[in-house]
Amino acid sequence: MDLFIKNQLKSFKGKKYKKKVLINEKNYGDRKKDILPIIIKDNKIINQDIKNYSINKKIYRGMRIRCTLLLLNELLKRKKIKDTVLLIFHSDSYLWDKDLPTFNYAVPDGKQGLIFPNFDVIYFNYLNKNFNEIKKNTNNYNPKTIINDIYFKGAPNTLKNLLLREKLSKESLPFNVDLNTDSSEPVYFVKKHKYLLDLPGWKPQSMRFKYLLLSKRLIFRISIYDSKIGEKSYWKQFYDFLFDDKKDYIHLIYDLSYYEKLSNKNYNKIKNDILTQYNYYEKNPKKYIQKVESLNKNAKKLNLNLVYDYLEKLINSYTDNLLID
Repeated sequence: MDLFIKNQLKSFKGKKYKKKVLINEKNYGDRKKDILPIIIKDNKIINQDIKNYSINKKIYRGMRIRCTLLLLNELLKRKKIKDTVLLIFHSDSYLWDKDLPTFNYAVPDGKQGLIFPNFDVIYFNYLNKNFNEIKKNTNNYNPKTIINDIYFKGAPNTLKNLLLREKLSKESLPFNVDLNTDSSEPVYFVKKHKYLLDLPGWKPQSMRFKYLLLSKRLIFRISIYDSKIGEKSYWKQFYDFLFDDKKDYIHLIYDLSYYEKLSNKNYNKIKNDILTQYNYYEKNPKKYIQKVESLNKNAKKLNLNLVYDYLEKLINSYTDNLLID
């Protein structure tokens, strides 16, 4: 965790930011709708009221902000946070076009930014379930049979760029890519499947990956980044410090533009890379077990207490190292 946070702070290359500048919304420009300023004083949020934001899934941005405030309020009940100013960038991307120290849900290596926990750890899927409750339900769920396939469930979110999800949904078994937008199915039902697939969405990160990490199944994580715009590696999320992507799951990383439709060559490479891994572990069941056991060992540590520990250290380190009065 310490090194993960240190690297985030290093991305700002020694810059310092005045608190009064950060709370001046004129400095956000056309990004004002994407940035939530939060002032913390005496361990309380003093400039935002959670009642102003809806949890209704039809008001998606309001739901994100409400969940963020819920999470921070829970943090402040448990931890001592120094007086500070936070800028939460609640869009799908990271703030790449302005020099502001924002907290983002994901940031690629090589880009400036701080990594905030996914907003849904406190309130998942528009149901009153937090991450700990989902983890408990996942651990308790044991399907009678396990389907030997490569399973993904999610929305058709690459329809306007990569088309990766949409193309894979047309592949025959062992691929089983379900783009049904119905989100009422419990997330732990993924345990019905032997192999789980994590795919990028509109932006090259997946909000559901953290739930797959609880599954005790072998995961194929597909990550994309674009070196042509200065990204040096895949988009990191808050839990990435906890897992070893060489030991805990299969990580296939591609340097591609995620704003463009995949060429047939690149699509076939991704598809065939997944199949190669699938065939290897089908022939080597002991390797499958080793991978899953390694994943599960680290997944046991992933819970809301870890989220609060991480946020305490991240916010206080950011305040000490990046902010000035």
